[in-house]
Amino acid sequence: MRHLFRCALIAAFAAACASSGTAVKRSSAGGDDVILSDEIATVQAANAFELIRRLRPHFLRLSGAVSLRGDGDIVVYVDGIRQGGLASLRSIPAAGITRIERLSATDATTRLGTGHVYGAILIATRSSGY
Repeated sequence: MRHLFRCALIAAFAAACASSGTAVKRSSAGGDDVILSDEIATVQAANAFELIRRLRPHFLRLSGAVSLRGDGDIVVYVDGIRQGGLASLRSIPAAGITRIERLSATDATTRLGTGHVYGAILIATRSSGY
């Protein structure tokens, strides 16, 4: 009986810890697919790639339709202007970024048109007023 009580107590404690959300502090309005300025300010990074790698590494993983040729990349936009693939993130200074959003392939195609087999990353800077 004592063993059963301990197991129940441990299970209740584990459930309480899991639901507390203490593992990663994220902006309440941002969600898992958006990084807002308050969260960006908590990280020291030189460029957008480092910011994303530290805050949402899953943004950098390819997902979506599979290309038979194996080509394609996540498309990066800064203030609505297409920059290129993931490599372009290294040339975007972190200092001016106010928001980063990851779109799935479906959402990117709906919002931005075709050519987003692996989705898109949208970056807004201070100069955009976004």
